[in-house]
Amino acid sequence: MALGTSPHPTGVAKPTIDELVSHTNGNKYALAMFAAKRARQINSYFNQLNEGVLQNVGPLVEYGNNEKPLSIAFREINEGLLEEKLASDEPEVDDEKINEARKAAAQHKDESTSSASDTADQTDHKSDSASDSSAESDSKDSSDSDSSDSSEK
Repeated sequence: MALGTSPHPTGVAKPTIDELVSHTNGNKYALAMFAAKRARQINSYFNQLNEGVLQNVGPLVEYGNNEKPLSIAFREINEGLLEEKLASDEPEVDDEKINEARKAAAQHKDESTSSASDTADQTDHKSDSASDSSAESDSKDSSDSDSSDSSEK
């Protein structure tokens, strides 16, 4: 047995970070985001397993009883069972869809404005007729009270 360090350190983490970074084109940030997202899915799977819901996909590799979800996610990434797709910096824009959405929003705005003014007009007519009828009933009441006063005399 030779003394000293070995030329290829094994490290605490299996698989090593260097192996994992190669799956994300050398981007450590992408690796962290990818592994964290998958670890949350695995954690949700274990929680749902107790409830009997099962909406998430469970671990794709064999796992130990006390193994953490992040360790499981790292092993899945290292074995190539998961594929990470990075979003492009510039989103694709479909000008036709944007223009259609703007037209639809403008039409909806016009319709809501016209229906609101129609409703306001109808409300004004109702309030005018209501005030007219209340004025008529007030005049009838006053004339009835006048006639009753005159008949008492």
